[in-house]
Amino acid sequence: MPSEEEETEEVDDEELCLAPPSTTTPPETTSEPSPSPPPLNHPVTTGNFWIRCRDGTHQWASRAKMIQAIDRFCAAIAGRTLRPREVFTKRESWECCGEGEVVPVGTETIIEVKSGCEWKVDEYECGQQLRLPVDKCDEDGENRKQGGFLENNCLKWSIDVLAYG
Repeated sequence: MPSEEEETEEVDDEELCLAPPSTTTPPETTSEPSPSPPPLNHPVTTGNFWIRCRDGTHQWASRAKMIQAIDRFCAAIAGRTLRPREVFTKRESWECCGEGEVVPVGTETIIEVKSGCEWKVDEYECGQQLRLPVDKCDEDGENRKQGGFLENNCLKWSIDVLAYG
């Protein structure tokens, strides 16, 4: 039984009315459009790069094999757009043994796109860039090429000779 301070009123379920849904619309919120990300940089491939050669004790191969590896590497990525921090690697090996070689050799060719950059791969330009560490290093002839590294504002390239055997 309720105390005197508490008054209760019994309500028949049929008398219970629910409030109609609100017909007011909430205020519109407008937000500033988020700023577009800055445009991506593209490689500068003329005059703005550095080359680092492998040392004289590294495995070597003929220039012809290095160029074959470069051509196949560039053909494999031609027309693709490489995005920031994307890395593409290709390894290949040859039967033993070409002129002056005593063990089977192969190559590992790598391109890495730096953060904030992208590159739509042009097969010819790719080949020209990768030939630089081959031709600018070990310049004393067509054989005994060791490969090296090339870097510009957006790309890091590497071609390395590997011994298999």
